Amino acid sequence: MTHARFSPSSAHRWSVCHGSVVLQQQFPDQSSSYAREGSFAHDIAARCLTKGKSAFSYLRTKSDDGEFEVTEELARYVDEYIDFVESMLLLFGGEPLVETGVEYTDEIYGTADLILLSQDGRTLVVVDFKYGAGEAVEAKGNKQLMCYALGALKEIGPIRGGLIERIDMHIYQPRARSGPAWREASMTPEQLEVAGEDLARQVRLINSGSNSLVPGDHCKFCRAVTGCPARQAETQVAAKAAFEEVNPTVLDTQDLLKLHANSERVREFLDAVKTTLQQRAERGLPVPGYKLVQKLGNRAWKNDAEAESQLSMNGVDPFTERKLASPSQIEKRVAKLNRKVNLSALIERPVRGVDLVPESDKRPALPPSADFTPNP
Repeated sequence: MTHARFSPSSAHRWSVCHGSVVLQQQFPDQSSSYAREGSFAHDIAARCLTKGKSAFSYLRTKSDDGEFEVTEELARYVDEYIDFVESMLLLFGGEPLVETGVEYTDEIYGTADLILLSQDGRTLVVVDFKYGAGEAVEAKGNKQLMCYALGALKEIGPIRGGLIERIDMHIYQPRARSGPAWREASMTPEQLEVAGEDLARQVRLINSGSNSLVPGDHCKFCRAVTGCPARQAETQVAAKAAFEEVNPTVLDTQDLLKLHANSERVREFLDAVKTTLQQRAERGLPVPGYKLVQKLGNRAWKNDAEAESQLSMNGVDPFTERKLASPSQIEKRVAKLNRKVNLSALIERPVRGVDLVPESDKRPALPPSADFTPNP
């Protein structure tokens, strides 16, 4: 399937920042090593699901270009995703569609990691596997998932004669920096269709000439970020304030909030600057004062079986101490076995301190206390 101009993976951006669609065309479409690694993990996951294998059966398998290989770490995370998919199959039944092309309109289409229609035909399940190790991606309000679900509903809905009552959308991100690996959201077909109409309207506006540039969180993976005038203007204001030699303790709360709100923009912009310089160096362009070097991973055994054999023969125990599985791993195993086990009494989430977060954060607010309230 060709890459859509209005792809589901970038719907969060083009539906808000209309001008990014045209502006990005001025910049080379070069994927990062993280994106390429994610594509490789997706490929291995798809092989496992279609052939009924564990990712560990592909250990040391390399990508076509030899850039990546299936390590024990990658296999472990992929198998976690496979376990999650299998728990969905146990729960809903039906036949999974793996790496399936879906089309909502002739301009909004893409490939969904997994689509599943429940055995009773009433629940449409859409799963997106995220291999990225950065910020957790939320399922609620996720326009990428909505695009996949809209395409699946368009194709499957008429066949089922309107039986579908609920669309369950899941993100499985085993390497997420924080929170659970599994996030989910549900919509009715009517709610999904309203969202789809809005997405289609944004496409019509862009095609009719709307080119507004709107900076925001959606700028993060936009390849035009370093050349976007709207983002540059926003970043310049934030950087000027951030780099002035001002003691934060003498600023009032509103000024501090403005600086804090834009600090992430500055960091993202500087990250994009480094990425752009590296891409130029990789294309052979001169970058004075810098050079490309190999980025080495952690040391690993060339062959696990051979290492185990040689170490044992020399009287060295090749195994580490057995480690108790994490609560999230146990929860998936319990779900897979379809057993009722009360784990809540065994689990705790230790408090590591206090953090200042936006009011939209789902965690309950803490009242001021003597533990962290400054002296008057």
